[in-house]
Amino acid sequence: MNRKFTIRILLLFLGLCLFPVTSFCTTHFVSVQNYSFSPSTVNASVGDTVTWQWVSGSHTTTCNGTFPGTSLPPGAAAWNQPINTNSTTYSYVIAVDGEYDYVCTFHAPAMAGVIIATVLPVELVSFSGSLNGNEVTLNWQTATEKNNNGFEIQRKISNNWEKIGFVPGHGTTLERNYYSFKDNINNLPDGNLYYRLKQVDFSGSFEYSSEILINKTVPSDFSLSRNYPNPFNPSTLINYSIPINANVSLKIYDAVGNEVTTLVNERQESGSYQVVFNASRLASGIYYYTITAGSFTASKKMILMK
Repeated sequence: MNRKFTIRILLLFLGLCLFPVTSFCTTHFVSVQNYSFSPSTVNASVGDTVTWQWVSGSHTTTCNGTFPGTSLPPGAAAWNQPINTNSTTYSYVIAVDGEYDYVCTFHAPAMAGVIIATVLPVELVSFSGSLNGNEVTLNWQTATEKNNNGFEIQRKISNNWEKIGFVPGHGTTLERNYYSFKDNINNLPDGNLYYRLKQVDFSGSFEYSSEILINKTVPSDFSLSRNYPNPFNPSTLINYSIPINANVSLKIYDAVGNEVTTLVNERQESGSYQVVFNASRLASGIYYYTITAGSFTASKKMILMK
């Protein structure tokens, strides 16, 4: 086994251990037995899956709104599925909220079940902020949204929260959505800045996110931080700080010293900055990033592993 392949396996193992994949939908399992569904009542959310598993007997699970004992919400898909051997299962993805009453056609009405499905609320996956010079960038993402009018962005400097912007939401959706907002803090005093989101429904109800802290302080020294993550694929973050206004150049070089790209080439005000480097068009290997700001120069190594 070559070394490159071994490193990839090790990184994959660490990734699975340290950063487990999170699922935002649930699978509910129902056992199909002689004369019953177990459990007979399933409380689920839109986007969840219900899977019926055969245990014994011969059954056809039905929910079509016309067979006696069945009903389903308007717009929901009907089903009529035999489940009669140990190799058969049936899975149904819930797309509409409401009550699903279903039966076994052979054993109705004694053998019946119900799914009670509700729409998921707005599920905030992450909320973060970064300071780039005199601009704060807020980023957040949702896994699901219900009746979401949007997000009011609020900032606190001392003891009072104030509204500084609004970002429209996506109504009701099961898709992951990404949001961003930029706050110019050039005229604000140095010190701690707090931010939070006020998620507002179309009905007017609202809920606050957790708070995040951004410290607006002029750096005391020039610095270039190690990129994160490293190794990376295909993007990584590069952070640096400059204590005075300066002409800044941030460039990427390959392993033999050829210039690959220029990320920054402008005059910037004192502050802390974060730059995203996307290497999707580059080959795997070792690269270097070098900053020049006034008389300050620094360089660090990073690894692109695809």
